[in-house]
Amino acid sequence: MVKVGKQLLVLLAHIVLGVQNSPAVSHRGWRVLEVSLPAEAGVGDRALGILRSLEGRRGIDLLRQDGARGVAEIAVPSEVLEDVTSKLKENNMTSKTVVEDFAQFMKENAPRSDEVPAGEATFTRFMTYEEIVSYVEDLPRRYPEQVRLQVAGLSEENRPIYVLTITSPSPGGNKPVIVVDGGAHAREWVSPAAATYLVGRLLESPDLTRDVEWRVIPLLNPDGYVYSWTHDRLWRKNRARFDGLDCVGVDINRNFDHAWGGPDSSPDPCASNHMGRQPFSERETRAVRDVVLQGNRTEVYVTLHSYGQEIIFPWVSDLTTLHRNHEKMSVVAEGMAREIEANDGTEFRVGNGKSFSYVFGGTSIDWAAGGAGVPLVFAMELRDMRHFIIPEDLIQPAVEDVWLSMKFVAEEIMEPENSAERETERPDAEIVESPSKTEEVVPVQSVTENGAEANEGAITTVNPDTQGTETIARQPSTTTPAVPDNGNPGLEVTPALTEVVDNALRPSSEHDAREDSAKKPTLWKIVLS
Repeated sequence: MVKVGKQLLVLLAHIVLGVQNSPAVSHRGWRVLEVSLPAEAGVGDRALGILRSLEGRRGIDLLRQDGARGVAEIAVPSEVLEDVTSKLKENNMTSKTVVEDFAQFMKENAPRSDEVPAGEATFTRFMTYEEIVSYVEDLPRRYPEQVRLQVAGLSEENRPIYVLTITSPSPGGNKPVIVVDGGAHAREWVSPAAATYLVGRLLESPDLTRDVEWRVIPLLNPDGYVYSWTHDRLWRKNRARFDGLDCVGVDINRNFDHAWGGPDSSPDPCASNHMGRQPFSERETRAVRDVVLQGNRTEVYVTLHSYGQEIIFPWVSDLTTLHRNHEKMSVVAEGMAREIEANDGTEFRVGNGKSFSYVFGGTSIDWAAGGAGVPLVFAMELRDMRHFIIPEDLIQPAVEDVWLSMKFVAEEIMEPENSAERETERPDAEIVESPSKTEEVVPVQSVTENGAEANEGAITTVNPDTQGTETIARQPSTTTPAVPDNGNPGLEVTPALTEVVDNALRPSSEHDAREDSAKKPTLWKIVLS
């Protein structure tokens, strides 16, 4: 059993028992519309902008865009349906209803409540946050030689962002690293399910962990995930708070330091694609950054999303140039798709942003390929092509897709003939400046660490009380942190990738813990006593 101190147990109990104050969204009478986008060259971006504007002003939710097929799907509240359809017609965008009553659709596809034993996992239905945590925390006991459980950071609501390091004991400490994260977008429940399933299969496959170190973040956005279960099934962002505003949350996949503030990202905190105040302002993005950069050995980064059955690689922020590893990533992505198709005939489309007419700024894949210099980088949009909320009978096939594709990737990088190639193909880190802003942003007072006003008149979009303002460290620290005398023999602090939170185990208040976590991210290693 994992041994932790009394204070940490109190903190974890608060996490589990904490009550969300906002009312639940019923979605009664909402429709899901498939919108046909104009086919003329260059109009697609404008059409997406129109949908985003409707999202902000009319309360619709953009579920998915498919530039290659020229369609998008939006969820529309009944009270604005007529207004929205009129606006679409004005802009030469036709629509058809694909879900008549979204609340009824969700009810029909609601997770069953059958019990899962503590420490076990199921893929016949979606697991709750507590069930995922129970499974993850029990793995070091069951696989003490193969698993390390770490906390890559704390969320806004003080939930741990877990990372599992999986590798088999073997000579040599410089194994290539594969990083996989799931659950960046709260409503994409199949994504953390697939990451959790991948962990279990890896622990049964010593051939894939003997020469590779896997780092898996099963649930990157725990606050948003919980909120999507309890209050709003369509919730996408994290739960970052904003000073003086009712709006909540940053889109984690618009907050990375590569073309941050670029296409399809918004400075408006009320928008579902809000980019945050600055790159890496969010604890979740800093967690990914630190896990990828640790040891500078990451050869593959994969982020799991849904839906659409696509394997996408950089660039998605720049559709005019090819990544220097474009050919290699294309070959590997095609191989991943072939493995999936060979299993049950399911087809995944493959390509970069240009292939799908996708253009986004601040994404994790472009940062990993550019800012971190990772050679092979992919985003997987999981099953299926027809359902945003997939039925339970598709969960097992969807998670199996990820396992088959990641097994192929691991075998690719373990090939001896590829070892020299990996050394020469690893790109240098590339910094892409944020584009100049033309959109209006929300002014929020900026403060220093001691609470005094700073940069009077500065334009920000995030509450500086809860969002870190530190200079982003691009290289891991080489110093070993001091371990505080915390009375917790089962908890030790690992070498931090940035500054160490010396008082994190005994915060004077939860607010202090959030503030310290934001300013000084670290990794905590939980070990068996």
